[in-house]
Amino acid sequence: MPKAYILILFLLPLPLFAQEWDDTIDRTHPDFVKVSLITTEPGGKHIYNILGHASLRLRCDTFGLDYVFHYISTETHWYNYLIQQPVMAWYAEPMDKYVAHEYRSITERELYLPAETELTLWRLLDNANVMNPPRPYQLVDGNCVQHVIQIIQQAVQQTPTNQWHTTDYGDAAHYTLRELTNIHAAAAPWQLFVLNAIAGYNESDRADRPPHKNLFFPKQLIYAWQHTTLNGQPILGAPVSITQLEPIRPPRIYPRTLAITLLLLSLLSLFIPSKNKIARLITQTYDIALLITYTLVSTIFVVFLLFSNTPFPPARINWLAFVLTPLPAILWRWRRYWALPYATGMMIWGIALAGAPHTLVLPEHIICVFAIAILFIKYRHSKV
Repeated sequence: MPKAYILILFLLPLPLFAQEWDDTIDRTHPDFVKVSLITTEPGGKHIYNILGHASLRLRCDTFGLDYVFHYISTETHWYNYLIQQPVMAWYAEPMDKYVAHEYRSITERELYLPAETELTLWRLLDNANVMNPPRPYQLVDGNCVQHVIQIIQQAVQQTPTNQWHTTDYGDAAHYTLRELTNIHAAAAPWQLFVLNAIAGYNESDRADRPPHKNLFFPKQLIYAWQHTTLNGQPILGAPVSITQLEPIRPPRIYPRTLAITLLLLSLLSLFIPSKNKIARLITQTYDIALLITYTLVSTIFVVFLLFSNTPFPPARINWLAFVLTPLPAILWRWRRYWALPYATGMMIWGIALAGAPHTLVLPEHIICVFAIAILFIKYRHSKV
């Protein structure tokens, strides 16, 4: 962001707090500052788009100020979210510019805060926008929704007499964060397929996380604030649509459909007559293609686990690391010794995770592993 623009953002809100500008202005009037929650629907093709977005709009009609404050990264390349940890910070931009470049549907809901709290919130956001340096992005505990919650609560707590009370956190109280992600981002199955694979077992899989920390998606935040009062009064107004864009288009083929197809083909390949040359050629082509794909994906996966620095929380363990490894390709010459035990272990792994009390990997991950295990069994004594 240009230094001149930062300076302008820093200076513009000063009339809100400088009494010498006009002593006749009532800065305690409820409409002097208006605060709104701005949310966007999930959309786009990248992993970080499946979450949607939450931000705050602050307006002061007296001085003609209308800004959206949001916690974002200036990083635009999707692959940097996978191989390194981007930095995030509070940024402010005029509402009209925000609407012009936002490609997702935007909805606004007014926040009913005391006038003193609204002024405090503007001060906090102004300081966060100008003074605070960017921070490493933490997906679980530092996404946009969590930062909106934190800045609002900081403003509320500045007035000791404020009483904030939430009666219902919705599904945030009943599921792990991984499960919530799979529920709320179901419209982006391929992004979920990748996200569940690389995230590993981490903080998002804890079933004992406080529900307010599991508010991760804008829809969850809206639900919680619809059941929240401040000093006995509701805080969230009715939705107003700012822009309505096309929703996420469903993929032509879903990961689960592809996984089931691979499993059926692997099973079918066990019963193809060996005397039928054409059928045998087709089967061997499929088998070799799947084994090569497994090896390539495994290699990329291992490199990612060892060398990437992502915004995902540190994983205590990645369950897929037990079954997604390039070692079978390296040890292929000696497969008659390890193929059957390893394939059996893959099957046990899948059954155990399928029966886990909380989701640790997706069913399509397990199905793909079964498809590969069948080929290991098939080729344990083959000359291929």
